Amino acid sequence: MAAASAVPSPDNEPPSVESSLSWSRKDIGVWVVLLAVFLHLLGFTVTGPILPALTEHFNLPHAKVGYLTSSYPLGMFFALFVWPKLSDAIGRKPVIVFSLLGVGIGFVLQGIAVARGWPLWTFLALRVASGALAGASPVVKAYIADVTPSKDLPKYMGWREAACTLAFIVGPTLGGFLFTTWSLAPVISISGWASICAALLVAYFLTEDTPPGGRVSAKDASGVDAAAQADELAEPCFSCPLGTSLVVAVGTICVVSFLYNTGQATYDAFFTVMASSKFHLTAQQIGYMLTGLAMVSLGVSAFGFAAIQKRVGITVTSVLGLTLVAAGLAGIGFTSSPLGFIVCAAVYVVGVPLYTPSVPILLMQCVPPAKRGFIMGLDSAVNTVGRIMGPIAFGVLYAAQGASACFYIASVIVICAALFTLVRWLIVLRSP
Repeated sequence: MAAASAVPSPDNEPPSVESSLSWSRKDIGVWVVLLAVFLHLLGFTVTGPILPALTEHFNLPHAKVGYLTSSYPLGMFFALFVWPKLSDAIGRKPVIVFSLLGVGIGFVLQGIAVARGWPLWTFLALRVASGALAGASPVVKAYIADVTPSKDLPKYMGWREAACTLAFIVGPTLGGFLFTTWSLAPVISISGWASICAALLVAYFLTEDTPPGGRVSAKDASGVDAAAQADELAEPCFSCPLGTSLVVAVGTICVVSFLYNTGQATYDAFFTVMASSKFHLTAQQIGYMLTGLAMVSLGVSAFGFAAIQKRVGITVTSVLGLTLVAAGLAGIGFTSSPLGFIVCAAVYVVGVPLYTPSVPILLMQCVPPAKRGFIMGLDSAVNTVGRIMGPIAFGVLYAAQGASACFYIASVIVICAALFTLVRWLIVLRSP
């Protein structure tokens, strides 16, 4: 992006100071939202090692552990039909700020609920309410797509994934340490304050917001009117490798996202529970393990994703990621040794950063700028259905058949997503 500011104008004159500053603000804007993403997810990852303790606090059997992880996505399901579409109308910044602030307050209240011994239904209600305010993630993706040149989009989406992964590196170890130092309630409250800090950061530092409809009003440094480019992109000309029309392409991506998130929810809901019950790891040991796995994922996000997708294409990269996730889930369920457990989890965390950044990139190849927020929200809503259904259904299976059956079925679901992606891509390649 810095190179773009050095491109001469049509009159062979150097770019103006105002143009250079415009590009500088866009750069700053991207880094601000990436830092906000890190802080927001840091709050969630801090609570990762304490899930077994939270289960004990409410005296939940394994069949009902999924309630804790499904309640937040339940609220998100409704939020994702409102906030991303609203960002298309009023701009990305106010929606991101409101969402981060609302989620943060909700988690602070959850900490108070645990500290004062409020009943389970109150805690779950607060999680649902917090989820109902959570619409920042798809809006951030839309913002990055709005202000980033198309050729740089894979790089920035990879960096966004790296920011997420960095939170998974810092958060679990920090959470395990805080839990052993303090207690359950303060760790939950800290997750809320991290999100509040992210909201304040965006509110103060994000000066370059995208206008309504995701349209950039000023000319970029090369002298091209970005609004005119947006009009061109709005025409029915699609280059998505998974569909020849907007409806088919988006529908395909949403089906794959649903299958992935349904299977992946098993890992989120039961990985730490399994580590505690089957291998007798403490909260601090679980934190160290999650941090180590996140460091592997960070390396793939920062240095592997962009290079791999450039060599083999975004669709093959997506299929590769899904295949590794499926293999990791199957291995986690069937391994009987702590070392095998960690190795299979490492395979899983290598696959995740190869698949997840591919979704917004594929969508951006199909969706006009003025509909980015809405489509990102639609995809996230579909993902949320999987995150709601997965933990509850797999919780029942976990209690009835054990961990092996639970993770095996999750693996089968994810490999179906990989096969469906591959088949759709081959069909499109053979289309005239």
